[in-house]
Amino acid sequence: HSSLGIVKKRDKTMYMLTLFSSHILNFWCHNLYFDIAYLQLIVVVIIAILAAITIVAYNGLQDRANRTSQIQAAT
Repeated sequence: HSSLGIVKKRDKTMYMLTLFSSHILNFWCHNLYFDIAYLQLIVVVIIAILAAITIVAYNGLQDRANRTSQIQAAT
């Protein structure tokens, strides 16, 4: 009977360790997912800001080029 009690105790300990490690892994993966999601959001925002700056700069260059061509055509 005493050896059966040791096996049950060891199985219970292994079960608790497995359960505990699965909770830690789940917590870590859940947080990692949110970290990756926030990182993707930051990258998208940075790309959007750079695109807006590029569009504004391009429009300014076009306006300046049109004014220059109009000035050259008038002279």
